[in-house]
Amino acid sequence: MERPCCDVCGRAFAERCNLLRHKRTVHEKVTVACKHCGKTFTRNVKRMSHQEKCETAAKPTTTTSKAATITGPTTAGPAAKPTTSRPGSPRASDTTCDVCGIICSSRRHVARHKMSVHGNETFTCRHCDKRFSRNDNRRSHEEKCSASR
Repeated sequence: MERPCCDVCGRAFAERCNLLRHKRTVHEKVTVACKHCGKTFTRNVKRMSHQEKCETAAKPTTTTSKAATITGPTTAGPAAKPTTSRPGSPRASDTTCDVCGIICSSRRHVARHKMSVHGNETFTCRHCDKRFSRNDNRRSHEEKCSASR
C-alpha cells in the first residue's frame, strides 16, 4: 500500500489522518484560538489544555464552555467541538495556588511552589550555612557543597 503524500510539498505520511492534519495546519494555516487570551494553536487538544488553565487563572470559581474560535479557511476540516468544563475538576482547583493563583501541572508542584514562594520556613546547609526555601534544593546543594570537602 502506498503512503499518502502531500500534493503541495510532497511529504509522505504513515496515515491519511496525519496528511489531512498537515494540510490543515501547514498549508491552510487553520488555527484555534483561546477565547480568554487569544493565543492560537494548530491543534485543538493543545488549545483545550491551555484554555482550561487560562480559564482557571482568570475566574477560578466560574464554569464556562470551552468553545473555540477558528481562524483560517472555513472549509478546511471540522471545527472544534465545544465542550463544557467539569465543575469540581481536581485539575482546576487542586493545581492552582490559593495565594497567588498560579496554575501548576500537579498538586505536588503547587505545594513546592507555595513552599519556595510563599513559605517562611528555611533550610540551611550543614557545611556552609547557605539558606534555602526548599529542602530538596538544600539536599542537592549539600551533595555538591565545596565546604564539606
